[in-house]
Amino acid sequence: MKKKGIFITGGILIVAIVAVSLVIGLNRESTVSMAEQVEDKFALLDSELETDPLLMAQSNPYLYRETEAYKSLVSLGMEAVPVIVEAMNEDTVPGGLQQYLAVIALEEITGTKILENSNDGAVNGEECWQVWKKEVANVDQELAAIIKSDKTDTVKKKEIKNYGIFAENYLEQAVSEGIMDKEETAKYETDIVLEAKDSELCEETIQGCKK
Repeated sequence: MKKKGIFITGGILIVAIVAVSLVIGLNRESTVSMAEQVEDKFALLDSELETDPLLMAQSNPYLYRETEAYKSLVSLGMEAVPVIVEAMNEDTVPGGLQQYLAVIALEEITGTKILENSNDGAVNGEECWQVWKKEVANVDQELAAIIKSDKTDTVKKKEIKNYGIFAENYLEQAVSEGIMDKEETAKYETDIVLEAKDSELCEETIQGCKK
């Protein structure tokens, strides 16, 4: 019986140690700012690109989305978007491929398809960033122009959907401010569901793109 008691006590002690370790780990993660997390992801991406010759040989930047480093950057979600925008504005993201991947990540996180539908002929990371930045900076005017146009509702919805989470945020704000009613915005709604902080993050991103 004593041995059984020792085993049980030992088991409880191990569980307790694991639980405390997890809590410490979570607390350490929570103390790392989003800016630091984004910086770490770009450093990881840079390391992955330098050490994998197969990746370096790729000519299509969209193929890099399969790397763990890129996936980990996107997994940071909408909270990372204003931080990435600030990093791009301050030119702290390494040029070339990393800038291109940063814009691709911004598109994936926000659900936008600005690059895909752009006619500006952007061919490198900096040019792609300027195209994306300009469209997001003027997103409210762009969406208002689409809605007021003579295009069919089907065409309008398709074009509005290209602005991803920014379109959904615009439509919700239009209803809350009495500019449009719910029935009207329902014709253009995207498949994106806004989380509690998304509206604030959208506005922060738009302001960052205006710099």
